[in-house]
Amino acid sequence: MNEIWKDVTGWEGYYQVSNLGNVRSRDRWVENRGTSRFLAGKLMVPVKSTDGYLMVKFTRNNKATTYRIHRLVAEAFIENPDGLPEVNHLDCDRKNNIFTNLEWSTHAENVGHSRDKGHYKHYGADNQNAHVVLMCDRDHNEIRRFGWIRGCAEYLKQNGYTTGSVEQICSRLTYAIRRHKNMYGYYYKFA
Repeated sequence: MNEIWKDVTGWEGYYQVSNLGNVRSRDRWVENRGTSRFLAGKLMVPVKSTDGYLMVKFTRNNKATTYRIHRLVAEAFIENPDGLPEVNHLDCDRKNNIFTNLEWSTHAENVGHSRDKGHYKHYGADNQNAHVVLMCDRDHNEIRRFGWIRGCAEYLKQNGYTTGSVEQICSRLTYAIRRHKNMYGYYYKFA
C-alpha cells in the first residue's frame, strides 16, 4: 500500500498525517526573538497515552497541543457524513492507526465492539477499579451488596424506588455516599 500524506486540518504547512498512521512535521522557517531559522521536517515519534493510544504533540507560537493519531488519520482519510463523534479501531489494537483499521462510530458502538471482541475490561463489577456498594438501614447495617454503583442504581430503578435514569441515580448515589445522606430510605457506602 502506498503511503499518502495530507496536511492536518488547522496545521497546514506545519504537520501532515499519512493513511498508514504516521505523522511528520513539514520543512519550515521559524522566527524566534527576531531571528529566523530553518527547521527540517521529520517523522514524529509518538508517545503512548495512559490508556494505550498513540499521541503526538504539535507546537506553534510556543503553544503545544496534543492529538491522538487515530483521530488525525480518521479526520484526514475517512468520511464522516453522519457526524459520528468517536473513532473505533476494528482490530481493537489502539496502536494500529492505519486508515483501513478505523471507522467512525458512536460511543455505544465503540464500547460494544470492544466488549464483543473481549477487549473492554472496564465494564461493570468485572472492573478491577469498581467500588462495591453497600445498601444499609438507618443504623448502617448492611442490607444488600452490589458489585458496582451502576448495579445498585439498576436495582433501585427496577424495584420502583425511583423513575430517574440509571445515570441520574448513579450521580445521586455518589452524592449520597460522599455526604453520608439518606436516599430512597437507605444509606449507602463503599465497602
